[in-house]
Amino acid sequence: FMKLLEPEADPRAQNTESRIAIWGPLEARLQRRDLMILGGLNEGVWPSAPKEDPFLSRPMRHALGLPSLDERIGLAAHDFAQLANAPDVVLTRALRRDGSPTLASRWLWRLKTLVQGAKAELTPADAPLAWAQALNGPAATRKPIVPRPRPPADKRIKRLSVTQVETLIRDPYALYARRLLGLEVLKPIGAEAGPAERGSAVHKAIERFEDGHEHDVLVELLDEELKCAGVSPERRAAERERLAISVKALIAWFAERRAHNASIYREKKGVLTLKGGVALSGVADRIEIGPGHAAILDFKTGAPPTDKQVDSGLSPQLPLEAAMLARGAFNGVPAAQVTELVYWRFGNADPTPRALALEAGPAGAGEAALRALEGLLARYARPDQPFLSKPRVLKVTLYDDYDHLARRKEWADAEGDE
Repeated sequence: FMKLLEPEADPRAQNTESRIAIWGPLEARLQRRDLMILGGLNEGVWPSAPKEDPFLSRPMRHALGLPSLDERIGLAAHDFAQLANAPDVVLTRALRRDGSPTLASRWLWRLKTLVQGAKAELTPADAPLAWAQALNGPAATRKPIVPRPRPPADKRIKRLSVTQVETLIRDPYALYARRLLGLEVLKPIGAEAGPAERGSAVHKAIERFEDGHEHDVLVELLDEELKCAGVSPERRAAERERLAISVKALIAWFAERRAHNASIYREKKGVLTLKGGVALSGVADRIEIGPGHAAILDFKTGAPPTDKQVDSGLSPQLPLEAAMLARGAFNGVPAAQVTELVYWRFGNADPTPRALALEAGPAGAGEAALRALEGLLARYARPDQPFLSKPRVLKVTLYDDYDHLARRKEWADAEGDE
C-alpha cells in the first residue's frame, strides 16, 4: 500500500502565508506593511468613547492612583500616529452607521486642519469608491420603456360601463388590460371576501329589501348575502353589529322618501349608444321619479367621490346615469330630467345621504359628462392613441391591480410627468 502511495504528489500547499493581514490597533503596533489601511475612523469607533466605571468615579480613581479613563485615548492616538506613518496609507471611515450619519474621527479633523493650513486638500488621488461601484455596474444601461399599447381600430372600445369611465380617465392602461386583453385579477386561493364582495352583498340586500319592512328583515338579508359572498360567521357577526346603525338610518330615510309619492325603481340596467357606436351601460341602484322630481341614488360601502371630483369630470358615474335617464335608456323606466343625485354611504360611523351640489345642476352635469365622454372615446378610437398607464400624475392612486403589468416601478419615478 505504501509503495502505491509513493509516486503520488503531495497536495499540501508549500506557502500558505496570506499577503493580507487584518489586525486591531494593538496587534498592528509592531507590524510593518507596504500599504496600511486604517478603517473605522469615526468618533466612538476609533477612538472609542471611554466607558465610565460603575463602581469608581474619576476622582476616586485618581485618589487610588489608578490610570485615567482618558489614557486609552492617548494610546489610541499614539497607535494612529505610528500606523499613519507607513509608506502608503489609506484612511477610511463609514459615512453612516446603523442608518444614522457618523462623525469623523478627531484625528481626521486635525489632519484636515493641518492640510488646509498648507493650502492643500486631503482628498484621494484616485476614486476607489468609483472603482468598487464599477465592478458591479452593468456593461450598458437602457432606459425603461413606457408601455404605449395601440390596438387596431377594430379591437378598441365597443362597450363601456359608467363605472369604467373613471378608469379610462385615470388609468387607460388598466382598462386596456382588463377589457381589451381580458386579463382578470386572480384572487389568492382560500382568500376571504374583500371590500368588493362585501359591497356587492350590501347592494343585493338593499335591492331585495322592500320599503316599509321591519328593521330585522334588512338585517337578515344582509347576513344572508354576506354568507353567500363567502364572509365567515365571525366576520358576519361583527358586520351585523357594525351595520346596525346604517340599517336604522336607511329605514328611517326610506320612510321620509315615501312622502314624495315617487315611483321607485331598483337596480335598473340601461344601455345608451353614443356617437361612434360605443354602447354605454350602467346599473342605477335606485331611481325615484315623481311629479317634477327625479333622483338617482347610489349606495357606497366605501368613500364616495367628492362634489369637486364629480364636477371636474373625474368621477362621472352619477352624471352619466342622469344623462341616460334623460334619454330613457333604463329598462322599464320613463325618461325624466334628473333634479337630484345622491350618494348614500352605507356601513360607516355616520351613515347619511349626501346630495351632490354641482355647479351646472344634476341635469347640466349629466349633459357635460356625456359630451366629455364622447370626446374622450373619439380620441381613443384613433389607431394612434395609446392606452397609457396613469398619464395624469395628480389623479392616480398609489397602487392598482395592473401596475405590475405596466412595470410602473421601472419607469414611473424617472418619467414622473409621462
